[in-house]
Amino acid sequence: MNIHIADDNKFFSDYLSMVLPCIDGVESVHVEKYSELSDESLRLTGAEVLIADNSLPNDVDLEMISRIRAGFPDLIIVIYTWQKYDERRERCMEAGADHVFCKSSGTEYLRYVIRDLVVQLESVRVPAKTLKLRKEVAAEQLAAQDASDTSSDDLPAFCKFWTK
Repeated sequence: MNIHIADDNKFFSDYLSMVLPCIDGVESVHVEKYSELSDESLRLTGAEVLIADNSLPNDVDLEMISRIRAGFPDLIIVIYTWQKYDERRERCMEAGADHVFCKSSGTEYLRYVIRDLVVQLESVRVPAKTLKLRKEVAAEQLAAQDASDTSSDDLPAFCKFWTK
């Protein structure tokens, strides 16, 4: 999993860049300032998860979340904020964030979420060679099925019940 951290707080982003690579399945962590976050940097890093600070004034950061969501619909957006959690969480989720955390809650839950996301991502990733083999096996099974007689007399007894 490729993670992109966008946070103007150097201490926090450095901490995450040291902790997150220790999670099995995290392949790379790229760090940049939130104020410099761009679509191009997300594309170049191949980000699958964006962890972003959300402390810009007014609704500038909400507009950024909406823009990123529109441009990267499959990107998992995780927002960390120091702002009032309840009201900010709802507005960030409406803008397109997948998870919202208060920075004062620490990073343990974030690490749990990242581990869970790695498992989910790995379960849907199928290497091209494996996919090709699965297609070949499926084609062989279909050909064998077409060649055989599939009348109910040839079915095992427990299957005949369902074919009546």
